[in-house]
Amino acid sequence: MPRYRLLVAYDGTGFCGWQKQEPPVRPEGGGPSPYSEVTPMLHAEGEAGGREGRVALRTVQGVLERAVREVVREPVEVIGASRTDSGVHAEGQVAAFTCEPREVEQTEAGAGPVVMRGVGWPVERGADRLAAAINSRLPEDVLVRAASVAARDFDPVGDVVAKGYSYTLHVGLERPLFDRALVHHVFWRNGLNLGAMAEAAAMMEGEHDFAGFAAAGHGRLSTVRRVLSCRVVAISPERVRLDVAGTGFLWNMVRIMSGTLLEVGTGRRTLEQVAAAPRMAMARVGTPERVSQERLALGEEPEKWSGRLVDMGLREFGLFRFLTRMSAARMAEARAAGDVAEFTRAAEHALAVARASTHQGGLIARLLGAAVQALTIDQVMIGVRVLKPSDAELAALAEVFRRQVGRLPPPRLAVGSERLLALDTCRVAFAADGKVDLNALGAITQTSLPAAAMPVVVRATREGNVAAVTDAYERLARWWDSPRAQRDQADSPDVVSERWRQDPQGLVVGLLLPAVERAAKVDDQVALRRQGVLAMLAVERYQRATGAYPADLAAVVAKRLLAAVPTDPVTGKPLGYRRLEKPDEAGRSYVLYSVGFDGVDDGGRELTEEQGGFTRAIQGPKVEGGADAVLTPGLR
Repeated sequence: MPRYRLLVAYDGTGFCGWQKQEPPVRPEGGGPSPYSEVTPMLHAEGEAGGREGRVALRTVQGVLERAVREVVREPVEVIGASRTDSGVHAEGQVAAFTCEPREVEQTEAGAGPVVMRGVGWPVERGADRLAAAINSRLPEDVLVRAASVAARDFDPVGDVVAKGYSYTLHVGLERPLFDRALVHHVFWRNGLNLGAMAEAAAMMEGEHDFAGFAAAGHGRLSTVRRVLSCRVVAISPERVRLDVAGTGFLWNMVRIMSGTLLEVGTGRRTLEQVAAAPRMAMARVGTPERVSQERLALGEEPEKWSGRLVDMGLREFGLFRFLTRMSAARMAEARAAGDVAEFTRAAEHALAVARASTHQGGLIARLLGAAVQALTIDQVMIGVRVLKPSDAELAALAEVFRRQVGRLPPPRLAVGSERLLALDTCRVAFAADGKVDLNALGAITQTSLPAAAMPVVVRATREGNVAAVTDAYERLARWWDSPRAQRDQADSPDVVSERWRQDPQGLVVGLLLPAVERAAKVDDQVALRRQGVLAMLAVERYQRATGAYPADLAAVVAKRLLAAVPTDPVTGKPLGYRRLEKPDEAGRSYVLYSVGFDGVDDGGRELTEEQGGFTRAIQGPKVEGGADAVLTPGLR
């Protein structure tokens, strides 16, 4: 049964939120409310039913589900990633449903003849046509922006990496008119204090107990939530946008956070009052010996924290390395014993460790996860050639990769974690008067400042550095989110970091700007290796089915073992493939490769380790005679 993912946008003005609700009793003698529809309710069996004297509240889920049911002709359930409240709009709500394409017997109206009628939506019919069919049955305030086939176990709730909300404030005496449903009017003669709002927003980032920021009756056992980013963005002199992203939120939590920031901006609440909000103490971690205790001590006051974040997560990283080594040993033993099933299990465990590390946040965790993933991919490629798995076993290995590496968190998560470190440094490294404390700065950054830098350092201020951190890390996130070609045309983070070091207000940025350029290159290389291993598994399955290796990857696509010829995420060009007339000296019958740094297809010409190997072929500099980045490792 295919499962479909929908990207949904809607204007929430006329809806009672996302989730379907039990319809209220209609008032005697009165009509339906503006938020209701006098429509029959659909039961689980797909039959029209209803309760006398009741109307169905108009919700996005209800409207969308009814449209989907009309298209697929069966009683499916549409699940959304987030249950937005009344009046909340959405640009990218994710929803999913499963249907079973088949033919069923139906009787025409009036006891006519029995006919066969198709239900469901076969994959061959196309996801784009599915989106168009659903849109043709939706009202004008809901739109399916895209549809795609998802994994059968895709869960739009459980698989969420992050959720983001934005509030736009219109500040001034004159209320907005034409876009009044999209902005909140702040009747305020003077501008908002954006600097104070940014500092308050930074306090809300990280893991906190947000009980004081949840509406009564939220119904959650735990009120601890993790806010990945909270930003105050000036759009124009009259417009300010509040952007909040997190792994999950309590009922009305973002609204209350936004209201608190607004009170700070108008001077009705101080930063000290925000920091002392009920049950809002920060879940900090200190030295490795205290990690496990302090993660549970959510009542720990911020001033009791040592001020150091550089040791954060070392215990977890040690555990990840240990689990990776154990999984690698299991893979080696299974390969030697010819046990494909155990080899597959060990590979999945290693990839799960990589995924867990990547989701921790921070560049160190992301780089560790990438290294584990690359190691596992190489071991799988070698294992496939040694063990020669059957078609079913190869399919199981491919499914492992789709489960474990298909949903990596966005780069912004790692940059956001590094931004928290920089803001914490601003908080600790400056004295009460806003001037830099050299001893504290050196202790936190583990950096000795040269005498030549002192004229710059002494002019640094806390307020200026907080603003610089906010700006620099936002630019950093946008740079990393950009396509590779666009990144290559822009100034690299290393160049930007050097510029910041010459600016007193960029002191913290210059000292702490993370190795994003290196991390972005590693991300690209690991993405390329993922494409390579999936292509290799498909090529091997082709050989099992036909008895010969394909002449090109198009033949694999024709067999429906690949959806399309894989694209190299580094160069944007299709992966190269060359079948060899006889096995080469490395024992390969074919090579899969990227055209590499020079963008020229050299037929899979490989560099030796002495020449720089895979890394030089993909990153440069160019090699005389050309070279490609070969993805299929040799056995000797």
